[in-house]
Amino acid sequence: MILAILLAFLLPLAVYCLLLAFLNRRPHPTLVHGSWDFAGVLLAASGFLLVGGPAVLAGFNQRWRELYLFSPNRRAWPRLTELNPFWATLLAAYFVAVVVVCLLALWRRRLATSVYNVEPAALEEALARVLGRQKRPWGRSVNRFVVGRGPVGEAAADGGEVELELRPFRAMRHVTLRWPAGAGAVRREVEGELEKELADVAAPENPAAVWFLSIAAGLFSLMVFDLFLSLWRIYRESL
Repeated sequence: MILAILLAFLLPLAVYCLLLAFLNRRPHPTLVHGSWDFAGVLLAASGFLLVGGPAVLAGFNQRWRELYLFSPNRRAWPRLTELNPFWATLLAAYFVAVVVVCLLALWRRRLATSVYNVEPAALEEALARVLGRQKRPWGRSVNRFVVGRGPVGEAAADGGEVELELRPFRAMRHVTLRWPAGAGAVRREVEGELEKELADVAAPENPAAVWFLSIAAGLFSLMVFDLFLSLWRIYRESL
């Protein structure tokens, strides 16, 4: 039982840390769409959301709590069909709330793009080169780029400008590109060219890769150790 709980909580988190270590060890910066980036966060938190939340709710139910603490026979635990309407409704409402919040967060993150393993200054220079080649009118104010929708000297069909915000996380060598809802074709064209441009930018050694790799190795070691203890316990009980 303890092994199953550890796997539910730690395995997704270990896999996510391993993925982050891979992204931060690549020789060139990597662009990841915001929705996919947040999907990784949901993967890491899946054990806490799908197991931890219901476990906390079960702790408020006296019958569930007593059976969990004092019943050695796990088959005696009540099934979902045996829950009274209040607790069944509460559990269902929890899962519905988790799904709704996750979908809303994924929808909001569609406006962002994460750039891993990049120095903010190198990204800004690469973005400036891309905008220069596209001959778009653009300007910059601190971490904001204002990009025209059409080429210089030509009236764009839809007119207006797009404001791109850069949110750097220097310690992790990570930058988030935040686009407005109506960026559309401008975002696709700029990010397509930016990805090609960054393919020629060498990423320096990133200490974040070592941090995430160490966390993943520690979590996997803990799970293997607990697996060994569980097998040893089963072996001793069979004697």
